[in-house]
Amino acid sequence: MVETPHLQLISTGFIARRCGVSTEAVKLWDRRGLIVPALKIEGTGRRVWRAEDLPLLETQINARMKAAGKRRGNSAD
Repeated sequence: MVETPHLQLISTGFIARRCGVSTEAVKLWDRRGLIVPALKIEGTGRRVWRAEDLPLLETQINARMKAAGKRRGNSAD
């Protein structure tokens, strides 16, 4: 987690671990426009998420998993 004076940022890996999915699943959902990071770093494509958005992201990811008939810890594809 990266902290700035007014903003806490978290990595895709943190989101994936917290939600029990792969980083590839989080990136796929971003590419499809289903979830949106706060920032993408040009050149590297690294995604950065706002810590305050974590509850919403967890809800969105859990809904995706439920719709796919999968449980946390399983592949999200």
